[in-house]
Amino acid sequence: MGTIYCWFESLFGQDLAEHLWGWDMGTQDYTKANQFNTIGLYMLVVSIFMVVFFYYILNHPRFNRWWSWSLILGLNAGLNFLYAWLITLSDLSNNFISDDLVYIRDVNTNQIVTQKLSESNCVYFGIANTLIACLFFIIFSFTVRWWSKNCSTCPYPN
Repeated sequence: MGTIYCWFESLFGQDLAEHLWGWDMGTQDYTKANQFNTIGLYMLVVSIFMVVFFYYILNHPRFNRWWSWSLILGLNAGLNFLYAWLITLSDLSNNFISDDLVYIRDVNTNQIVTQKLSESNCVYFGIANTLIACLFFIIFSFTVRWWSKNCSTCPYPN
């Protein structure tokens, strides 16, 4: 799973990617769990559930529209963004991310802070997870939509 996420490494940064791979800069060894697998598994399960929900549970003629499919895609994207963002933000807030520290002056308090990764890295990782989740949602949609009774032509307009 991590290989797919590393396609977007330039978006969220190599330092966060190393943390998610399980690299501990303090011991210079892989000692932590690979979080890419956990986040990726959650992303796959949520995406599959959303596709099954749309095509087989919600399965009604009035929802056989591209905008209904887009709403479910958006919900899938939102859930996956929140999960990835909150997991990485939690690690950052709890100082689980140990890395070489860089001294940066906080413009609001004018104090020196020693943190290389910031909340924006977590947001960008959430965006990367959202993009991957949308890709898998689309792939799963075109794979299973054929057996839906009422929504088999969705997302194409009628």
